[in-house]
Order: sequence, then C-alpha cells, then structure tokens
Amino acid sequence: MMPGMTDEITTREALEVLGLADPSSVSRLVAEGHLTPARKLPGLTGAYLFARADVVALAAARGAA
Repeated sequence: MMPGMTDEITTREALEVLGLADPSSVSRLVAEGHLTPARKLPGLTGAYLFARADVVALAAARGAA
C-alpha cells in the first residue's frame, strides 16, 4: 500500500477504481452480491466503506469479462 492510502475506501473511491460514474452502480454491485462492504459508518444513512483489495479484485475481474 502506498503512503497515505488506507485499506478502506469510500463509495466515491470505489467508483474511480471500477471506472464507474453513478454511485447507484456500487449499490447495485452490493445488492447483487458482487461487492461486500467492509463496514458501515454509524447512523441510518451511514456510508459503506469497502476493502480496497476487494474493489481492485472486482475491477480486474470486470476487465477480464
């Protein structure tokens, strides 16, 4: 991991890694079981955080499809 990079990333960062523009695309990937959040931030509308390695692996798999 590069300095300054954390193991968990936000939905916005996941979008960048996956090459997607619409945040609902990440929600769809979660709902379909293709991506599992590492954790959810507190509150009713708390954001999901994702393990960077999981998002990178999904991006690689989508690129190979």
